[in-house]
Amino acid sequence: MQHYCSRWYLAGWIVGTFLVVDTVKAWPASALYHIIDLGVAAPAVARTHGGGAGSVTVDGLAEDGTVVGSIYNVSSEQAALLYPTVTMLGTLPGGMDSYARGISGGTVVGYATTGPAGDHLHGFVWTAPTGIQDLIDGTMTGGPTVVSVATALNASGLIVGFAADAGTTKPCMWQAGHFQMLPTLGGANGDATAVNAAGIIVGESQTVTHEFHATMWIMGLPTDLHPPGARLSTANATNSQGDVAGDAWFPTGFHAFRWTVQVGAEDLGTLPNHVISHARGMNNTGMIVGVSIAPGEDPPPALAVRWTLEQGIEALDTLLSTPGWTLYDAIAVNDAGAILAYGTVNGQDRAVLVVPDDDLPAQKHRNKHQHKHRHITVARLGR
Repeated sequence: MQHYCSRWYLAGWIVGTFLVVDTVKAWPASALYHIIDLGVAAPAVARTHGGGAGSVTVDGLAEDGTVVGSIYNVSSEQAALLYPTVTMLGTLPGGMDSYARGISGGTVVGYATTGPAGDHLHGFVWTAPTGIQDLIDGTMTGGPTVVSVATALNASGLIVGFAADAGTTKPCMWQAGHFQMLPTLGGANGDATAVNAAGIIVGESQTVTHEFHATMWIMGLPTDLHPPGARLSTANATNSQGDVAGDAWFPTGFHAFRWTVQVGAEDLGTLPNHVISHARGMNNTGMIVGVSIAPGEDPPPALAVRWTLEQGIEALDTLLSTPGWTLYDAIAVNDAGAILAYGTVNGQDRAVLVVPDDDLPAQKHRNKHQHKHRHITVARLGR
C-alpha cells in the first residue's frame, strides 16, 4: 500500500517550516512597469514574427534580475545568461544544443544534447568557476544513455526535473552529487517543475488510474493537489510559503489555479471573453504570472497577465508605462516584481523584462549595467 502525506500533516509541516522564513514586502498591486527589451523572440516562442540567428527564448529569472535562456543559431541553440550581460554557457561533450531552464544565485540548470552521436539528452548544471557539467555520471539506472532534464533549483543547490528510463518518465532530484527518483501518485510517469527554499518540490504525476494530477513532494513523499472536479492538473510554481500555482481542466474550462494549504485549489479564471489561462510563475508575495487566451484562429489572441490577491487578474498591457507594446505571455516573476515575458512591438515579437517603475533593489543592481541581449530558450521538453 502506498502512503501519501495527509493534508493536516502537510499544513503542520508548512506552517512549522515557514515560521522561520523572512517576510517579503508585498509589491503594490497598482504599480506600473516599463520594458527592457531582451531581443527578437526565437521561432519556437514567437507568435507570428520571430527572428532567425541570434534570436532568443527566455526561461529563468533570478532575484537579482539575471535572465537565462538560449540563443538560436538556426542549426543549433545554446544556453546563455541573457541579462544584464550575455554569457554563452557552452554544450556537453558530443552535443550541439543546450537549453537553460532555471537560475538561483550564480547557478544555472537545464538540459543539453550529448553522447558519441549527440543523440542523448542530459540535465546539466553551470557555474562560472566550473562551467557546464553533466548531471548524469553513469551511476544511475541506464547509465549515460538515460534522458534527463533539470528544470529548477533552489539556493541550497537542490535541483529538480525528470528522467526517462525503461519507457517511463519519472520526477527526480539531484542533491549534493546524488541522484534520486521521486515516487508518483501511483502511476508510471511524472515530472518535477519547481522547488522552493525549504525543498518543497511541485510538478505532476500519474495516479493509479493514469490521470495526471498536480503533485507536491515533501521529504520525498507525494501529496495530491488536484482540484476537486477537475479532469487533469499540473503544478508549475511554488513559493516560500508553500503556495502553488498551476493549471487544471475545470468544468468551466482549462484555467490557472492557486493552491494554498488553508484554502486548497482556487480557480483563477480568465480575462473577460477569454476561455483559457495558464499560470507560469509565482513569487513570495503571492503574485502569479501567466497568460489568458481568447477564442480564435491559430495562434488565438493571448495576453500576458498577473494575478494578485488585491486586484485579481490583470492584463500586463494595462500596467505598462512604456507605450506601443502588446504582451502575449508571462514566464516568470521575482520578488522585486520584475516579470519575464514576450511581447510584440512594431510588428515584431520580442522577449522582454517587465520592470516596476519604482527604484527597487533589483532594479538598482540592473541599472549599474549597460546591456546587449540575444537569447533563445527552447520550449520545455514535453511542454
